[in-house]
Amino acid sequence: MRKIKKEDIIIFLIMVVITCIVFAPLIEGHYATDTYNIYDKGYYTYATKNSLNDGRIFMGILGLIVSALKIPIEVYSTLTLLGAIIISNIAVIILKNIIEKYKPAKNTLAKIIISIISYITIFNFMYLDNMYFVENIIMAISVLLFIKSADILVEKNNKYLLKSGVLTILGVLAYQGTIGLFFTYVVLFSILKNDKNIKQIIVDILQSGIIGIISICVDLIAVKIIGQIIGTKQTRYGKLSNIFTNIIFIFSQLINTLIDTCDIFPKGVFIIYTILLGTIILIYSIKNKKENALIYEFLAIAIITIASAYIINLTTLTSFNTGRLKNPIGALIGIIFIFIYVKTDIFERKTIFKNITLIVLMTFTLVNVANYVSIILQHKRVNQLEKEESSKIETYIENYEKETNIKINKIAKIRVRNSFQKGYFEEIKNKSDYCKNAIRTDWGIIGALEILENRKLEEIKPTNKEIENYFKNYDSEIGYECIGDTLFINIYNY
Repeated sequence: MRKIKKEDIIIFLIMVVITCIVFAPLIEGHYATDTYNIYDKGYYTYATKNSLNDGRIFMGILGLIVSALKIPIEVYSTLTLLGAIIISNIAVIILKNIIEKYKPAKNTLAKIIISIISYITIFNFMYLDNMYFVENIIMAISVLLFIKSADILVEKNNKYLLKSGVLTILGVLAYQGTIGLFFTYVVLFSILKNDKNIKQIIVDILQSGIIGIISICVDLIAVKIIGQIIGTKQTRYGKLSNIFTNIIFIFSQLINTLIDTCDIFPKGVFIIYTILLGTIILIYSIKNKKENALIYEFLAIAIITIASAYIINLTTLTSFNTGRLKNPIGALIGIIFIFIYVKTDIFERKTIFKNITLIVLMTFTLVNVANYVSIILQHKRVNQLEKEESSKIETYIENYEKETNIKINKIAKIRVRNSFQKGYFEEIKNKSDYCKNAIRTDWGIIGALEILENRKLEEIKPTNKEIENYFKNYDSEIGYECIGDTLFINIYNY
């Protein structure tokens, strides 16, 4: 086993501290919409019906452990976030060392550059979505496993197929949504190692495809077995018959996704930086005529990385427009910087070209971190607004109960179509999962009222006539009304 370098420990600790500062508002406590859902269902039910049933074996086991230990939801949320921060920064160090394997850092500046590149590759703008949920720790493990698996596959040491296969299977069992990263890193590492040996690069890609298919099949078998044991049926993977129509949908939404970046990064910024880096590589290739292959390698990496982000959507469009499933796209800027560092001498020469590239790197890093902080703070504000809205609902219910002497103990969630924007608070700019109003989400409302107002409500399915009567009489400004012993409330996210 390779000895851990003192330098790596220092860099790791510095990055953990920086990350903890960025995530401090969440570390001190926060509620995701899914956190309310877990509280409503209970740890055991959520672990079996959601995690295990969806093939997230490790998350299911963790949920069962937390259930047995009766850990409060707030503590659970903070502990998993801290764990995710630690594991993610371990992934940063592993990626840094892989980069240095292909091109060792010659001085302190080079080490700093590699560390920053590795950090923005792991903590990319899409990865922020992963850090929102209590599953963040397991998602972080999957990312780490896929990086290591890709490295082993490309290096081809003793029993590399077995080792890479086992790690990939474990990564998929942890969280299948990040499987695209495995293929992304295989392509990157293979190009860095094999240079112009196209045959070997193709072999690596084919081997990664076979390993990926086997891993997904293992996960499907696990889901099938678990489903038979607990009497449920998985819904995450979808059906093979959906592939053609899903591919058409993916292409129809591709440009929008690259521009809007799942509403988790400033609109158009990703495209701007990708074009800037592509231009840098193009100019470098023109100036160095022997390096014309660079532009083709860059295009191959960019295209395959973007395509990898949609692998999980080939059979299902569930959670299509979410950052956690588009991690390869978020990592692309960092991946291109890795490519530039290893395949060129741009960072080694004292030229204006080097300064421009450093400016691009530093500005992107600052924009990325600033975006993290902005969305995290907006999410904290959402939690405050959720409390304000839940208090208004509770006051409304209490007044109704006093006036009618009828106890409200049920809830009817009325799904309102084409009202997506109403699922967010008007004063909140960000429209990603981070800032959804849990009071208006199908999966968050019951748990939110229980946590925030200590009011436990039983869900009922209203009849069409009851829904019709509700819409005739309800106050459209507030979007809810008590009828009999039931709270009818508009839901905009479902």
